[in-house]
Amino acid sequence: MYRALEEALKAGKARAIGISNYDEGRYAAFLRQCRIVPAVNQLECHVYYQKWAFQENMQRHGTQLQAWAPLSSGIKNVAGAPVLQEIGEHYGKSAAQVALRFLVQRGISVIPKSKRESRLRENMDIFDFSLSAAEVQTICGLNQNDTLFPWTKMF
Repeated sequence: MYRALEEALKAGKARAIGISNYDEGRYAAFLRQCRIVPAVNQLECHVYYQKWAFQENMQRHGTQLQAWAPLSSGIKNVAGAPVLQEIGEHYGKSAAQVALRFLVQRGISVIPKSKRESRLRENMDIFDFSLSAAEVQTICGLNQNDTLFPWTKMF
């Protein structure tokens, strides 16, 4: 399938091509086989599963990390995390906005899911503040370095 995407890109039918759910091992193996490095790898990434080293590795190869489940899909209560709430109070933002800003500030594009228009608007309202280095370090303390979605370990 990726070969077809590469052909579409070469033919001008696509501007960029990417992959989804490729962990470190699969990504490394994939790079040895593809002709065009993926522009994006869409992966689970959030304050509880931060993927710093993998993000840096992909950036060295020219692949952007895009976070699906950036608010943990409700599996872990991002909105109830005291660290995020405290930081949010300082900026007049919600814990969810702080969690999204944390990712975006790292250069990660996010795909937050919501059915409520008010939450969609809130999710977009994260560009009028920046987290300090100390706040980023504090949020790093939430990292559990493991998936919240066991089915992703099958790959």
